Formats: sequence, C-alpha cells, structure tokens
Amino acid sequence: ADRNRARVEENFLKQTHAQRQEAAQTRREEKKRAEKERIMNEEDPERQRRLE
Repeated sequence: ADRNRARVEENFLKQTHAQRQEAAQTRREEKKRAEKERIMNEEDPERQRRLE
C-alpha cells in the first residue's frame, strides 16, 4: 500500500510540475509577443527593421 501511495504521489507531482512548466512557457511566449508588438507599434523604423 505504501509503495502504491508513493507511486501515485510521484505521478501527481510530475503532472503538476509539467502543468506549471507549460503555464510558464505560455507566459514567456505571451510576454515576448507583447514586447514585439509594442516595438512594432512604436514609430521607430530602425528597431522594427532589427526585429524582422
């Protein structure tokens, strides 16, 4: 029973860790996209050229 409980707990921890990693990845991508969008909206053609 103890071994089974340990296995279930380990799987649960792995699952929550994966979900947190996915959420963090999504946030990073969103932040990067927002930053790029902000720079593209600026009236600075030099910066825009550098990004593309």
